[in-house]
Amino acid sequence: MPKAPLTPAAGFEVLPVFQKQTLVSSLTMANTKSAIKAARKTTRLTARNKATKTRIKTLHKKFLAAAKGEDKEAAKAAAKAYASAMDKATKSGVVHKNAASRAKAQTSKVVFAK
Repeated sequence: MPKAPLTPAAGFEVLPVFQKQTLVSSLTMANTKSAIKAARKTTRLTARNKATKTRIKTLHKKFLAAAKGEDKEAAKAAAKAYASAMDKATKSGVVHKNAASRAKAQTSKVVFAK
């Protein structure tokens, strides 16, 4: 017999987590002070990386949509925004520099083919 999910409707209360440290220490098996700090840092950096990657994907989709259209200036502006985001992601270590260079080269190839 399958177990019912633990939901508020099933009579279980969802408690908010008020402190970051409680959340991090409850999710990790860190034993030392430095390991707890590293876990906090990993959580923070993972959130930043995810936000950056999401922004890059969104800008890439906007570029592809602009490239399919007839407006060359819109495609150029979208490519510029995408290239800038890739450079910033490279600077912060989210994207490898060769991957960013390759992506920018592909976008410029599409823009200048118009």
